Amino acid sequence: MTRLARLHVPRGLYYVALKGNGGNAIVNDVEDYSELGLCAATSLRRNRCHMHAFCWLENRALLAVEITDVRIGRFVQHLAGQYAKYLHGKQKRTGHLFEHHHHALLVQRSPYLLHLVRYIHRAPVRAGLVASPGDYAWSGERGYLHEERIPWLSTHVTVEMLTHARGSGPIKYRDWTADEDDPEIAWLFEHGSKEEPRAVGDDVFIAAAKGYTGPMRPQMVLDDIIACVVRRQGVSLRLVLSRSRRREHVLARALITWKAMQNGIATLTEIAERLGRDPSTLWTAMERYRLSRPELFLDGQIGAACIDDDERRPDLLDMTAV
Repeated sequence: MTRLARLHVPRGLYYVALKGNGGNAIVNDVEDYSELGLCAATSLRRNRCHMHAFCWLENRALLAVEITDVRIGRFVQHLAGQYAKYLHGKQKRTGHLFEHHHHALLVQRSPYLLHLVRYIHRAPVRAGLVASPGDYAWSGERGYLHEERIPWLSTHVTVEMLTHARGSGPIKYRDWTADEDDPEIAWLFEHGSKEEPRAVGDDVFIAAAKGYTGPMRPQMVLDDIIACVVRRQGVSLRLVLSRSRRREHVLARALITWKAMQNGIATLTEIAERLGRDPSTLWTAMERYRLSRPELFLDGQIGAACIDDDERRPDLLDMTAV
């Protein structure tokens, strides 16, 4: 039976499972666990991806990865290749370290990201290795709990989703992962949707993913959003990108953050890097202005006026012209 090509959607979230060939071990000691993390960091940086969760087990690696424009297969190939090269050199052996086909499932971010992070970080509990996710040393759980600094782990989106959870109110991360996985959602992560085994999401999400035939990069990029907001708010681009704390510049950054995140153009971390601000500062400003200036945040979708070819993207590199 012919295998279906993996679904590729820029800015897509993927659940990846890399398993040892024939069920064999991929890590044998502390040095191996640490090296796998280093390889992951290098692969994320080279392929411009973001890691929301990970867990290194003896015979498999589980990851929640958000891509930009690079296909998920390229990221996995780089990670697996770099780590296999290290381990084969250490053990003086050859052959396939990982199974030929890896599991890479496209996942709808809301509401499944929270469940996916919990599912991955609870893997050691399900395997009977520890009683609590935080007791396991080789996963992203300790990064979320601030017990270990993992620079290449992106925690902001998950924490923000829990903080602003609808209905139940704010949820503490530790309490979230302490709860058992939803068995129906856990099944979906391993098998995919019944109608489309390559993805997990609602009908609209899956139809859009299957029908995606666009360019490798989204039509708009973060600089388009910045240019649009700067133009509409009548503020200086140079000052928005500076350390200015003037109200109009803080508001502009809040609008940029809101529109970019709502349209899936960039993550909070990416926006913070581009604006030169702390992610939590941007999030706090956005939430504050959503309450005090709700008329500006009624719709995060970008209208036609923002992407008119005649108006798009003034020369953002020429700061003296703004």
